[in-house]
Amino acid sequence: GGGEGMSSEMTTTPTSLAVMANENELCSRNMVLSAQALVNQNNAHHRVTKPGLIMIITAMDAFLENSDPDVNGGGGDGAEEGGFSETQIRNLLSACEMAIKHPLLLHSPGPVYHMMSNAAVLLCHLLNGLHAKCNPRDSNSTHDSNSDEGAGGNNNNIESELFYDTLDTFMAIRKLLDM
Repeated sequence: GGGEGMSSEMTTTPTSLAVMANENELCSRNMVLSAQALVNQNNAHHRVTKPGLIMIITAMDAFLENSDPDVNGGGGDGAEEGGFSETQIRNLLSACEMAIKHPLLLHSPGPVYHMMSNAAVLLCHLLNGLHAKCNPRDSNSTHDSNSDEGAGGNNNNIESELFYDTLDTFMAIRKLLDM
């Protein structure tokens, strides 16, 4: 009998009422955006950078940006390379570069190592999408052979450059994670 009364109390606790009343402010995406705003505000006043906090916020921002599983490259919200938006790509690369510059962060308590491992997996998905997009017609071309194709060639060069930058970042983060 005591367990039944306990479950009805759990749904009406002051904490649960406060959470349900502020559901939008307490969702994951809004909490990351709030944390990012607070860190930016603190950095503006104190000029002290905290790479661990910035890396976590940047990675979480990348992870939570397109939480809709139906977004797959053709979405109207800026999703591009295999479901990744430009901001998401930038945040993934930035978070990985912070880990590369500060490798001891991977040994700090908390989810940092696992977040960087997840970022490496997402970089793999990005690399696969870029590779498929850069070489659908021309599997024998080098990454700078399309320079005289006009606007389409320029776009392909940008994607090719992004591919090689992402590949370099992926290789460096994998080496760090394997240590």
